[in-house]
Order: sequence, then structure tokens, then C-alpha cells
Amino acid sequence: MTSVEFLAMVAQLSVSILGFSGIVIAVGSRASGDLSAIDRVRLLGLLTESLIPLVIALVVMIVLTTATQGHGIWSACSAVYSAIVPVMFAVRLRHAFRTAGAEFTGRPLWVYVPVFIAIVLLQMLNAVCFDEFWPFAIALILHLVTSLVLFVRLLLDGFTRAA
Repeated sequence: MTSVEFLAMVAQLSVSILGFSGIVIAVGSRASGDLSAIDRVRLLGLLTESLIPLVIALVVMIVLTTATQGHGIWSACSAVYSAIVPVMFAVRLRHAFRTAGAEFTGRPLWVYVPVFIAIVLLQMLNAVCFDEFWPFAIALILHLVTSLVLFVRLLLDGFTRAA
């Protein structure tokens, strides 16, 4: 599988997760707009974690099709990722603590934050040393897995409320 095919697959999966999460929200008991604070945080996390790989994959595909030489593309992509995504994560985390307050325990963060830090460090290392595609692909996979976990959690939470 080439890098462009992988990026196209990531974009398709991201759009699928975004679409299905919209259906879950619209069809579920939360369609009336009565989302709890923690559900708003989860939904924002789901949308963010789905949009990050979508936007990154589309931008990188454009760069790959317009670039005249392939040298340094993955270093640049990893550098941009390691500069922008941690800031977005910090803003989202701050919003979660402010919005949900006591409902937001942060227990899932004990798993996610060390993995996220390792991925960001891998991106920095890729930007400086490797210039390879695989570290960048791992970062996109992390966001897709996180969005799937948030989607399943939102779906199961809707079922437990309906029961």
C-alpha cells in the first residue's frame, strides 16, 4: 500500500466515523439537544479526533501530488503535527475540565496521555532524524483508534440511558 492509498483510506475512515456519529446523535435520545456536559465533551472529542486525521490526510495528499521532490515531506509533516496537535489537545483538555467539571474524571487520560506524548515525541524524532512515512502513519492511526473508542463509548452510553 502506498502512502497516498493509506492517506485516502484514513480520510475515508474519518468521514465514516463523522457520519455515523452524526447519525447516533440525531437518532439517539440526545437529538432534542439535551446533551449533558460530559456528552458534549465526548462529542467534541469525537469530532476533533475524527477531523484531525481527515484534514491532515487531505492536506498531505495535496502536498504529495504537487511536490516536485519527495525529500523532506515526512519531516515537514511530522514537524507541523508535533507543533499543532499538542496545542489542540491542550485546548480541548482545558475545555473539558471547564465544561464538565466534576463529571470529567479524566480516568481515560491515564491511558491516552502517555501514548499521545510518545506519538508526539516520535513525530519530533521523525522530523529531525528519520524522514519516514511510518511514524506519521502511526499518529494518524492513533487518532482513528481514539475516535472509534469515543464513538463506541457515545453509542453505548446512549443504549444505557435508553434502557
